[in-house]
Amino acid sequence: MRRVLLAVGFASTAAGAALVFTPLSVGGSGLAAVVFVGSALLAGGVGGLAALDRSWTTVADGSLPDPGDGGRPVPGDEIDRQLADLSTRDEDEQARLRARIETVAVSILADRLDCSRAQAREHLIAGDWTDDDAARAFFEERPPSRRERMRTVLRGEPTISRRARAALAALREVDG
Repeated sequence: MRRVLLAVGFASTAAGAALVFTPLSVGGSGLAAVVFVGSALLAGGVGGLAALDRSWTTVADGSLPDPGDGGRPVPGDEIDRQLADLSTRDEDEQARLRARIETVAVSILADRLDCSRAQAREHLIAGDWTDDDAARAFFEERPPSRRERMRTVLRGEPTISRRARAALAALREVDG
């Protein structure tokens, strides 16, 4: 519907501009009325075609079909929910999140670097597995810099959440 209204608006504006800025509109010329009516008919035709096209390409009632997934969880939904609900004051919750992501990181690094889990943990602690400073800072538990604190104030996302997202993104790159 927005496209139709947009098309009608543009056509009406063009017709109005044609009537105002051309000599055809001076003196009540019949040609001005023809231009105006022609523009209105053209806009109506374009709007009708757009509406017809949309009616063929969308579901009649505007709803999407039910995929029938039965509410199965999507991988990553729980960690996204945990990051969204993460409190900067709840250190136990932060520790659980850090341990969960660290377990995944050690597993990925051990697999990709073809080393033991202990060696993978050493790579993780050393930070030589990524160039992303925020990802390394997540596992090092570094206090946030002034810049990171300012981001938290401006964006409303806690530093630990931002670092966790950076760590997960870096792990996706490593995992390929």
